[in-house]
Amino acid sequence: MAKATHMQDHFAQVAEHYRNVRTTDEAPIHYICQRLAERGCTRAADVGCGAGRYDLLLLQKMPELHLLCIDRSVEMLRHLTEHLREAGVDRFEPVQTGVDELRLKDNSLDAVFTFNAIHHFDFPAFIRNASRALRTRGQIFIYTRTPEQNAKSVWGQYFPGFLDKEQRLYSQDQMRTWVEASGCVLSNVETFQFTRRATVARLLQQAHARHYSTLSLYETQEFAEALQTFERNIQSQCNSSDAVVWDDENVLLVIESQPSN
Repeated sequence: MAKATHMQDHFAQVAEHYRNVRTTDEAPIHYICQRLAERGCTRAADVGCGAGRYDLLLLQKMPELHLLCIDRSVEMLRHLTEHLREAGVDRFEPVQTGVDELRLKDNSLDAVFTFNAIHHFDFPAFIRNASRALRTRGQIFIYTRTPEQNAKSVWGQYFPGFLDKEQRLYSQDQMRTWVEASGCVLSNVETFQFTRRATVARLLQQAHARHYSTLSLYETQEFAEALQTFERNIQSQCNSSDAVVWDDENVLLVIESQPSN
């Protein structure tokens, strides 16, 4: 309960600037749109939607999409609503609830999404709730990173203690086992690789903003010391343009509900 409260406090604090300090990947959105292209009018839910950075892309690229934007954080949903309305989008409904209390109507959705949030959830419970809500041929899309992929990131490589603090990520084998146990079908696992480039100033801005919730797990003095070491580490990796270059990987799981008999 204490961990859950800590995370709620963290996301309340970062909600206002969250979209500005996180990196949003368009490649998985293009992939998802292709998978759903033949459905026409689509009703879906994004669970753990945050401040709406992926939701805006989905709604812009899928003109017949109607989206439930679900998050535990009231502050995140407030910023999501402002963000989508400023973009002229109204095909969404914010829903304030946690995954444990999530009650989606049976056979009501064509798709369920979650982007970089599954490590905050009880994975088997999420799959059970999402699969019950899916119509025939409905799909669940889980965009995340594995512990191995996390270790390759600039944070995993250079931020002291980052990998020890981040113990919530699921391995691909774990997720596959849970999907199979649920009676759903893991129809595809798509890996996305990105070459990232960022200045030292940008990386330090992200760290100060606790853009990854992992960074909120440090005590105050511990974080200050780790941040100093991180700055030295990445300074040593800079090229002549004062930028750090690295490769990130993420994985997208595509899960299909079993067709009704």
